[in-house]
Amino acid sequence: MMEPLYAFEKLDVYHATNQLARLVGAICASLPGKKDRVARKMIRSNVILGMTIASGNAERPDHDLMSLDDRRHYLRMAQSTVRTMRRIFLDLKRDRLGSQSHISAALELLERIDHGLAENLTQLRPGYDPREYARAQQRRL
Repeated sequence: MMEPLYAFEKLDVYHATNQLARLVGAICASLPGKKDRVARKMIRSNVILGMTIASGNAERPDHDLMSLDDRRHYLRMAQSTVRTMRRIFLDLKRDRLGSQSHISAALELLERIDHGLAENLTQLRPGYDPREYARAQQRRL
């Protein structure tokens, strides 16, 4: 495995999103028949989730710092995506479509991601440094 290049790659919430992508793939493969639209929506949502987490924790040069409001915007978009994905998984679970064990695992990961995003948002205050936040999170794990 390659060493992380960016601070966001060290975040637990980002790792959980990558694990979720594997589960989304397994769920998509287990969907019966004509569920391409649902599969595409899950895949698209998972990509957006990773991108918004990365964007909310992006490292920028000192002359081009991202505002805290911009960071909050990205992380709130990620939270919205979590809610969208949760609805999809709950619908699949209710209708007994796809691998139920993978759906249950995905729902658990979404809870972990949601908690991590909420924590990330509480850390956004003047002087926020995404590299330091990632280091602090690494020490906790």
